Amino acid sequence: MSHIDPWITDIASFASIIGLWITIWVLRETKKIKLSFLAKARLPEVVSDLIQISSKLAQIIPDWDISKQDILIEISRCKSILKNIKPKLNADLQEDISKLIVQLDEKGTIYTFWRKKYISEYKKDDVWKIYTEIQSIIESLNQMKSDLRWEE
Repeated sequence: MSHIDPWITDIASFASIIGLWITIWVLRETKKIKLSFLAKARLPEVVSDLIQISSKLAQIIPDWDISKQDILIEISRCKSILKNIKPKLNADLQEDISKLIVQLDEKGTIYTFWRKKYISEYKKDDVWKIYTEIQSIIESLNQMKSDLRWEE
């Protein structure tokens, strides 16, 4: 026989459940703050790097025949930057970046129906489409950077 009244154990059980809920809430909020801080700290640098890459792409795409290797290098740089920043962003931007990363697959390949399409097989228009997607991501990141300034 227990010397503790049943209502005390009921209160303790209820308090444990509340404590678990508060712990989960604090963990979620801490993660949001961490991601917001990382995004705020890294966004200006990432945007600057992506602008530099897109500028170089805009310069070398017209010289398509002699600059395919340089295009592949710039696309690979862009891919690694996007992979790095992706976890620090909101879900909408993560989805857009994921779609672009699929297009920028390793060694400049796109997997379509179990077939690799290498950069050398790209047409100039395909690379211009990638360029425009990069521009779209840059603009989205700039908008996010502006939004983060308002959160201060």
